[in-house]
Amino acid sequence: MNRHTEVNRAFWDEIAPHHAASDHYAVERFVTTRDSLGDIEKTELGSVAGRSICHLQCHIGLDSLSLADQGAEVTGLDFSAESLRVARELADRTGIEATFVRGDVLDAAAVLAATYDLVFTTRGVLMWFGDLDRWADNCAGLLRPGGTLYLLDIHPLAMVLHPSEGGGLALSSSYFGGQQPNITAADASLRGQRRWAAASGDPRMGASRRQRGECSCRRGPGDRLPARASR
Repeated sequence: MNRHTEVNRAFWDEIAPHHAASDHYAVERFVTTRDSLGDIEKTELGSVAGRSICHLQCHIGLDSLSLADQGAEVTGLDFSAESLRVARELADRTGIEATFVRGDVLDAAAVLAATYDLVFTTRGVLMWFGDLDRWADNCAGLLRPGGTLYLLDIHPLAMVLHPSEGGGLALSSSYFGGQQPNITAADASLRGQRRWAAASGDPRMGASRRQRGECSCRRGPGDRLPARASR
């Protein structure tokens, strides 16, 4: 495995539990609705009942489980062990049956050694690959005769455009990538001033009368933030 892939996989292993707890992925809502698919996918796919589906880059499995709940036989593939752990926990929690396999998408046909009616991959997938021919060959190798590749993606240009100081948008990194990972935020101490209104007798202030003063709070291990509070 090359350095680029190692760093990428470590990132997904680290972020998977945070995604599972985030509002964006809305896991608790999914547990109730059993559906994470967008309107575009639903309209274009139609009924998937009875179809065999391979979901590439399945991450924490929300779309895999959504398709399975609609009657498809689903196999999700991802190279992140932590992502698959979350996916399997969600399958157990919801009682939805799906298979999750760890493997590199660029070796998917060999790893899975099976063919499917539909290969499904969506939203933020192609930008991770430097060899699209190899990716396409694996997708083709996963399809049964007459099968369908369903690809819904975001143009990667959106990932390198950020607001500029003078307004508008500017390129923040190379559109074509490189041999080294792009680091958009380095490790740093989170220090700054914070303000909040505290009710009378708030234990954070240790006093019962209205006052303004300095205090500090912790945002993470070993990181103390000075703050000005009023109450």
